[in-house]
Amino acid sequence: MARIFVTAKLHRGRVTGALLDYEGSISLPPAIMSAMGVLPFEFVHVNSLSNGFHWETYALPGEEGEITLNGPPARHFRPGDLVVINRLEHLDKVDPATLCQTVVHVNAANTITHIETKRAAVLADPRGLFRPATGEPA
Repeated sequence: MARIFVTAKLHRGRVTGALLDYEGSISLPPAIMSAMGVLPFEFVHVNSLSNGFHWETYALPGEEGEITLNGPPARHFRPGDLVVINRLEHLDKVDPATLCQTVVHVNAANTITHIETKRAAVLADPRGLFRPATGEPA
């Protein structure tokens, strides 16, 4: 059975543009796309920290420092809004000990400040619940 995981995310990017009359998508800085492992036309989830709105679309490379929502989401995302952008993967036979997530952190100009790797590092216990890899109770 395939499970869906967020394997990369941009944390607190700042929207710089919203173009209603464009055909759709989100334009992201190439450096951010590369750090997240996002390819052109890849499906991403965009979440607004300003109003809680969630949008699913595909990514296109844009200009450095610019995050632009194109088409219909321009009605829900405005310049200055903070967003979290998730890259999802459908994975089979996941080993929690090796599962990790890349988190890209940026400054107010959408320039990468650091990239963090988070590891799931959890093990299933006999009851089917999760506990930390240290063996401590959850």
